[in-house]
Amino acid sequence: MEPWYKVAIPRKEVREGRSFNPDEFAIALEQVVAQTAPEDYQNPEQFFSRTCFTRALVENSAIVLRRLAGKSENTAPVQTLITQFGGGKTHMLTALYHLARSGPEAHKYNGIPKLLLAAGLSDVPTSKVAVFVGNAWDPQEGRETPWIDIARQIAGEDGVKALSTAAKTAPPGTDA
Repeated sequence: MEPWYKVAIPRKEVREGRSFNPDEFAIALEQVVAQTAPEDYQNPEQFFSRTCFTRALVENSAIVLRRLAGKSENTAPVQTLITQFGGGKTHMLTALYHLARSGPEAHKYNGIPKLLLAAGLSDVPTSKVAVFVGNAWDPQEGRETPWIDIARQIAGEDGVKALSTAAKTAPPGTDA
């Protein structure tokens, strides 16, 4: 097995021993969505240029991309990402966010052609994207419930109307 420093080259500031703010290395998905994150995370081209495509990132992304392409073989409607703190869960979600939002344009980003090859796809499917970050969600005016917020992200006010007034008090599709 190759040593880690030959597989993943540390960032320039780390190699040079310069001090840096560790918060710069933590992604906040809600900030990426709100376009308040540092440019390295917000800009998909920069994000993928600094991404190490681990086996887990490639395999999980391939599963999601196949599903978004309408394929059901070797896919799952729900994935559970189980890692320790700092194990790449938010990086994975940010990668998927950028892929889904970029669609076929993502093909030009670093590492994406190989990811598409692993997925058995020629392009990243075009998708609608909704993001819900539970520990960052604030029920402010206009955001009564998470499912209304998600419906608004996907279909605008028509999506909210489709849920009807019951969506203000009960989760859709469940008695739980």
